[in-house]
Amino acid sequence: MQNQVQKAEYLKDYLLKIYRCKVPFQLLVIDKKPTRKMGCYVNKSCKIRIYSRWTSAMPLEEIAIHEYAHHIHNTEQGGIWQWYYLLRNRLADANLLSKFSPMEIVKQLCRVRTVYVSGKWQKAEITKKEEAVFKALGFSIT
Repeated sequence: MQNQVQKAEYLKDYLLKIYRCKVPFQLLVIDKKPTRKMGCYVNKSCKIRIYSRWTSAMPLEEIAIHEYAHHIHNTEQGGIWQWYYLLRNRLADANLLSKFSPMEIVKQLCRVRTVYVSGKWQKAEITKKEEAVFKALGFSIT
């Protein structure tokens, strides 16, 4: 339990070094690996949950950045992806960026992407629109 608290404190400090948001949030690191998500953001309580057993697929920092972008998107102006890329650019400027390349991150996100269909979660295929966006960014998804 203590280790999870230390990870949560570390991740929250990490995020606040990138951008100090206007609305306080709580960050929890949970020692689980759900099948359909690496983290989640709870709007009503401004709570970020990071599932720590996903480290083999993606660094916890990367998951935290994504969920933090949801928090900022819901409490300030701007779109989720605008905030996500702004946070990543600030990391790159401060030399705090993870060792994952953007291509590896996109592939990992696509690999674990799921949708809710007919009452259950299923692995999702990338849509044509998403594929076009990835191609425009210079990514090839296989």
